[in-house]
Amino acid sequence: MLSLVALNLVLVLLFPPFELFSAITKAALPTFEGFYFVFADNSQRQLVAPILYIEVALIIINGGLLWLVFKDRGPEELSPEQIRAMAQRVRATQKK
Repeated sequence: MLSLVALNLVLVLLFPPFELFSAITKAALPTFEGFYFVFADNSQRQLVAPILYIEVALIIINGGLLWLVFKDRGPEELSPEQIRAMAQRVRATQKK
C-alpha cells in the first residue's frame, strides 16, 4: 500500500503540471498546458506550483485514509486468566 502511494508521488513529481510563459504575462486567467517530464526541455514553460501542491496533498491524504482502512489489526494478547474467564462466560451462556 505504501509503495503504491510512493510510486504515485514519484510519478507526480516526474511529470508536474506546466503552463506557457506567455500565459503568465497576460492578465487573463492562467492556463494549464499539461503534464511534461520534469527533465525535458521546458524552457518555454513554467511549473504550476499550486496544482502540484494540490496533487501531492491529495495523494498523501488518500494514502493516509487507505492506511487507516486497510491497516492490520493484530490479534489481541489475552492473559491466561482472561481466557479462563471468557471460557467460563461462554459455558455459562451455553447452559442457559
